[in-house]
This record gives sequence, C-alpha cells and structure tokens, in this order.
Amino acid sequence: MASLLLFIQLSGQEAQESFSLAEVREYAIEHNTNVKNAELDIEKSKKKVWETTAIGLPQVSSSFSYNNNIDLATQLLPGEFFGQPGQFVEVQFGTQHNASLNVNANQIIFSGPYIVGLQAAKTFLNISLHQKKKTAIQTKYAVTQAYYSVLVARQNYEVLKKSKKIVKQLLNDIQKTYVQGLAEETDVDQVQINLSNIENQLNILQRQIDVGKSVLKFQMGMSIENEITLSDSLASIMASFNLENVGSTGFNVQRHIDYKIISTQERANLLQMRREKTEYLPSISAFYSHQENAMREEFNYFDGNDDKWFKSNVIGLQVDMPIFSSGSRLSKVQQAQIELEKTRNQKRQVEQSLKMNVQQARTNYLSALEKYHTQQSSLELSEKIYNRSLTRFKEGMISSTELTQNQNQMLNTQSAYYQAIFELLNSKNELDKAINNY
Repeated sequence: MASLLLFIQLSGQEAQESFSLAEVREYAIEHNTNVKNAELDIEKSKKKVWETTAIGLPQVSSSFSYNNNIDLATQLLPGEFFGQPGQFVEVQFGTQHNASLNVNANQIIFSGPYIVGLQAAKTFLNISLHQKKKTAIQTKYAVTQAYYSVLVARQNYEVLKKSKKIVKQLLNDIQKTYVQGLAEETDVDQVQINLSNIENQLNILQRQIDVGKSVLKFQMGMSIENEITLSDSLASIMASFNLENVGSTGFNVQRHIDYKIISTQERANLLQMRREKTEYLPSISAFYSHQENAMREEFNYFDGNDDKWFKSNVIGLQVDMPIFSSGSRLSKVQQAQIELEKTRNQKRQVEQSLKMNVQQARTNYLSALEKYHTQQSSLELSEKIYNRSLTRFKEGMISSTELTQNQNQMLNTQSAYYQAIFELLNSKNELDKAINNY
C-alpha cells in the first residue's frame, strides 16, 4: 500500500509541469494545433511543387484490351466476286478473340505554361512558409497574453491574501475589545463585512487564475486536464525589459510578415499573368507508342503456342500552335492584369496599415505606461492612508466606518493598479507584434 501511495504521489508530481514565459512560447510552437496545420500546409505545398515538376518529366502509360466477338458482324458483298452474279453473299471479317497491348510515352520539350507554372508552385510554397511564420507569431502573442493574465491575477491574489490576514487579525482584536466593553458591536460587524468582501474577492481571483490557466494550456496545445505552474513572477517579467525604452527601435515595414505575404502574393499574380501570356506560344512534345495485337479463333493466349503478336512502333513530334481564340486568351491576360493591380493596391494599403498600427500601438503603450505610474503612486498613497487609519482606529481615534472607507479605497486602488499592469503588459505585447518583434 505504501508503495502504491508513493507511486501515485510521484505520478502527480510528474504531471505537474513548470513553465517560464519563454518555455511556454517554445512549447506552443511545437504543440499548438494551428502551427501544426501550418506545417502540414507547407508539406502539401512541397508536394504540389513536385506534382507540377512531374508534369514536365516523361509520362508513361499502358493499357490492355480484350474483345470476344461472340457474333462477328456480317457484311453483304456482290456475288460477282464469288462467281454468283445477281446475288449477295454473306461474309464475316475478323476473328472471335482479339487482344491489344499498348504502351505510350510522352515528354514535354517546350511549354510556356509549364515553365511559369513551376515558378508559381514554388512561389505558393513561399506563401505557406510565410503563413507558418505568421501563425507562430500569433500563437506566441496569444500565449504571452494568457501568461500575463495569470501572473497578474496571481499577484493580486497574493497581495489580497496579506490584506485578509491583517483584517482577520484586526477582527480578532476588536472582538476581544468588544467583549471587554471597549468597542461597539457595529465596529465588529463592519470589520466582519470587510473580511467577507476580501474573501469574496479572493474566490473571484482564484477562479480567474483557474480559467486563465485553462486558456493558456489551450493556446499552448496542452491537455486541459494537465496541471501547470508558471515559474516566472510578475516582478521578474516587469524587470526583464526597460519600461521607458520599449518599442524605441526603428520599424522596417518590409521585414514585417504581413508585408512579406502580400509581396509574395503579388509575385504569384505576376506569374499568373505571365502564364496566361505564354498561351500564345507554341508547345512542343515528343511521343513514342508501342502496340501489339493478337487475333485468334480460340482463347489460347496463355497456352504457350507460337501464334504471333503483331507489333507496331511509332515515334513522333507534336507541335501545337495557337492561332485564333476569338479573344479568349486576351481576356484571360487582362483578368490576370486586373488581379495583379488589385494586389498592388492591397500591398500599398498593407504598408500604410502596418505603419499606422505601429504608431497606434506605441501611443497605447505610452498611455498605459503613464496610467501604470499614476496607479503605482495612487496605490502607495492609499496604503499609507489605510495604515494610518488602522493605527488610529486601534487607538480609538476614528470610527470603523472611516476605516472601512479607507480600506475599500486601498482595495479599489490595488485592483486598478494590477489592471494597469495588465494593460501595460498587453500593450507591450501588442507593440511587439506590430513591430514584428517575435
């Protein structure tokens, strides 16, 4: 029994996994479903490149056919051919059993659409590679935001636990004072209400932590049933970057993944237009055909007899020259030109949008930073006010109502402070994404 309990305990410890923010990002890149599907899209694109390449390689096919002419077709010929003038003679041509074996080989020598199509296939592979990188960035962004939310809720929970301990001790002291007749019952009830409110807030924060961990595990691609521990603290995260210099580096729009994707799409549309233009060019291919036929009155193909198979071999060159299509080819070229122009318009729009997003993200970050500093100062002041009020209350200089007001002010300021930290971290995360800092 002891061994079983030890095994269960060790198993539980193994299921408990600890992750830093960097480790969470690495885990998500390996296990997130969207990232896995992006990798499969790359593999699919690679297969598509080979499929397109194989079109220009030798193509060999074979076929075998067998016919059993149960009743041969009857023809009527003039009797003069058979010494029976004035009559028609019934004749049948062919044999009952006919077999044919064919082997054909084709090789493209020149084809404009094939050459451009091969370039386009490789371009679409590049799009898949870019899409995977974008998916990885979005995944890192999502897990970072989830990680921050858990850290903030956890830190707020720990601070509130300390406040609960202080209020609980205060309640114990005031109850003793009340028993001695030196305090009002109202004071006891008021402190009890304060304690209940703090306990309620702690329950809410604990649920937020549990939900936040579930969201984090989902974004990571981890089973929701697994236990997870965050090894980074809010203080270590805040100390890991210089608050005042976040996002101060220059922004190169051409390095942004969205710009790379639209540029590659522009390349793909350009190749599509070129492909339509190559439809005006001739295509050249070589072919070889081997055929064997056997005609028998009996089905004896596998009897080892010496009946002949009659062979036929053909080798040739085929040139297809487009001459007139009533404007169909021209229409396709014009449509491809329109799509190319639309993509170029989108590219200009993406460029301006990315620059605007960076500007907006920087503005939001600076606003969040100012709010953080303001709430930090407010929290320090509210804690000072509450601590003085607590001392004065114990000395009987203020009422429990005034103490409660100061305590609620401190708790509200505390909540606002951690909300400001969360907004600051999220705005930094948003700015990192905007400037392609992942």
